[in-house]
Amino acid sequence: MRKSKQAKAGTWLAVGGISLVLILAFVVYSVTIGVPQTAVGDGDVPTPAGTLTSAGCNIAPSVVNAITDTSTPGTSVTATNSYRMNGVYTGATAPTSVGTADILFNSSGYLNKIKAGNAIGCGANLIVDNMLAYTNATLTIYSDNGLTALADGTVNESVKVAGGSYNWKLHLQGVDKKSTGKQLVIIETSVPANVSSITMNAGTNVAVPNGYTRQLTNGFAVAYLLPALTGNVAQDVNIAATAATAKILQGRVEITVISVEPFVETDGTFSDSGLAYNSLNAAKFHDSQTTDFIIV
Repeated sequence: MRKSKQAKAGTWLAVGGISLVLILAFVVYSVTIGVPQTAVGDGDVPTPAGTLTSAGCNIAPSVVNAITDTSTPGTSVTATNSYRMNGVYTGATAPTSVGTADILFNSSGYLNKIKAGNAIGCGANLIVDNMLAYTNATLTIYSDNGLTALADGTVNESVKVAGGSYNWKLHLQGVDKKSTGKQLVIIETSVPANVSSITMNAGTNVAVPNGYTRQLTNGFAVAYLLPALTGNVAQDVNIAATAATAKILQGRVEITVISVEPFVETDGTFSDSGLAYNSLNAAKFHDSQTTDFIIV
């Protein structure tokens, strides 16, 4: 039996409809499944498939510093960065993946600074912070009566009776718009057997670092960690020294003040311990100054 033209037309419409459905299905598959999706972050501009970086970004992660002087707003500071990316130390190598970065900033004339927990996304990541310009404190030691500045390296104090004690004043003077960083104070005397105790009325008593080269070989030494002096401010600290029973304090007294700052430890962690030396006893402080006087 011969088909009519109308029946043929209906058949072709059915075939065409099925083809259209298949084409639409392929397009949907390509968009939602077949084409890799990008991780879009700050500064990331989507581009066609096939251009993803190893971090899964269209534009690789990067870090842009925006650091200023803490005490002089508007003054830009150029710093180099050390990174711990997702808990792994990468040194000066900027992040190549997304995640979280701890950053240690270093700049000449400024105290190192740690900025932890920075979110790193695709593209450029702006890191905004500030840093303190560095200075050491002006250091003066006053005699037992608290009135006379003890001249460096000279005979300044008279010996007392056996078991006697001294109270010296350590005067630290800061500088406007600058900071000393934490200050590690180390006090030494010549003969350990003659000393009962040496204490300070401020700061935290800490162990003398193993890396520290003592001014007095085989002498008695104690160490205290003081907070930073920032700006034109002063701090007076009392140093109490007591002789052992039936002993007298005499000889040279050395006082060293070390300005410390954060540093990279040997295992790649960032340390802000204030102890001035790393685990291999290498010096990691900003500056050091020493004064002394003699008890005769």
